[in-house]
Amino acid sequence: MSPLLALLPILALRPAAALEWRTMAGGEFNADSHGVVDLGLRSGAWSAQLLTDTLDLRFAPEGDRGRAWLALRGEAGAAGLMISPWENGAPAPNLAMGAFYVGPEAGVVRYLPRGLYAGAQAHLRLWHFAPLAATTVPVPDDQLRALTQLFVGWWTPSAHATLQGGADLAPGSVAPLQPHLHARLSLRPEGWHLAPRLALSGGLAQGQDRVSLSRSGGLNPYVIPLAGAAWAEWWVEDYAAARLGPSLDVGPWRVEALTDLLWAQGPGLPDVRAVGFAWRNHIQPNRLYVDLDLGWAPWIPRQDGPALSAWAVVGVDWGRGGLNGPPGP
Repeated sequence: MSPLLALLPILALRPAAALEWRTMAGGEFNADSHGVVDLGLRSGAWSAQLLTDTLDLRFAPEGDRGRAWLALRGEAGAAGLMISPWENGAPAPNLAMGAFYVGPEAGVVRYLPRGLYAGAQAHLRLWHFAPLAATTVPVPDDQLRALTQLFVGWWTPSAHATLQGGADLAPGSVAPLQPHLHARLSLRPEGWHLAPRLALSGGLAQGQDRVSLSRSGGLNPYVIPLAGAAWAEWWVEDYAAARLGPSLDVGPWRVEALTDLLWAQGPGLPDVRAVGFAWRNHIQPNRLYVDLDLGWAPWIPRQDGPALSAWAVVGVDWGRGGLNGPPGP
């Protein structure tokens, strides 16, 4: 057993730390817009977050040599954004359905020299699906699914790289064992006012279904990005993506002009070859922050109007007390 996991019962008995909070509201706006409203509370290793339709209860102690976590997580209604599939450049409400899950998660990370780290994580989820008013496709029965995953990474203030591999276990699916491998690299030199921004990602998988497929498209941070596309416009199995361009810091304002490139394929999906352009703005003078991103994908198919999107949120980052000056007691 990992030393960190063995310490969980002892760490749970420590005196509670001061309460911190965060919040965020906004959404992605396009031909099929979706909002987000988040609220988080934490005290030391304990946290509770309401992430729009997701409740995350977590115990995550951290030490000098690593961290571990135990969590209970549930999502009601819009899991995997199955309420909003797209097909042939337009929303496809006949393919939509409500999706719900609940289940435990656990993981452990060991910190290694020179910014390296390694770990493992797993979750078990009970899924439930429900038809919507326009649903015409068969709705799956309830199913119990699991994910197991190993990962390694490297972090510095200027770069972050990860490689993770594992499998989704879906006993009731056509492919009960669904292996996958994902790699990501992000780079922006620390301390440069004008710097290059580069993000690369790629994935290989086999036997994936509508639960386990990767979501691509959109400006939001929950997907493989493609500026101008709709949120989760494509559900993909294999993909390669790049985001690159200049990034400028002016006081509390970071502005970026980025180009997104995407190649992807998935079950029943023609190969996706897409280009998008993003204008990103992040302003954070203190805990309060504002994101306003605009996206345009001029060459992806659209049945009604151009492929334009916007991501706009206002939030308050983790902390205590007021938004200016030192935290309160």
